[in-house]
Amino acid sequence: MKNFFMNVLETMYQTSKTQADQMLSEYNEGKGLNDHYFFN
Repeated sequence: MKNFFMNVLETMYQTSKTQADQMLSEYNEGKGLNDHYFFN
């Protein structure tokens, strides 16, 4: 049962990380690279 939850959490993490990376790159294209350091 623990593995199932770990898999779900990992999938959710990977998905949200991918979405965040996408949003970040789109934001950087629109606003410029200076704002990129704000997220790090």
